[in-house]
Amino acid sequence: MTAMVEFTVLPLGTPSTSARQYVAKALKALKDAGYSYQLTPMGTIVEATTIEEALKAVTVAHNSLFEEGVQRVVTVIKVDDRRDKPGTRAQGKVEAVLSELRKLEGKD
Repeated sequence: MTAMVEFTVLPLGTPSTSARQYVAKALKALKDAGYSYQLTPMGTIVEATTIEEALKAVTVAHNSLFEEGVQRVVTVIKVDDRRDKPGTRAQGKVEAVLSELRKLEGKD
């Protein structure tokens, strides 16, 4: 079983429109809590063995912004909780799609 979450933490009411310092703080909090993650331009992906564990990671990132003095945080979450096939990982999903693309392009 693999649960994957893609999420974005959005600090509201901060002095700057840039969120990079808050994203960095959230990523450090994830790392300090023992979670591995994949940063993307639009969010962060965390893989876990259960949905509960994946959502704990999101909670760690979310709460880290409050620890930085942010008064309001909005977190957007997308969940992929697959139970029919063990061990499906993010990189495997990407590779499967790229393989299909190569077939469509006649390169495989």
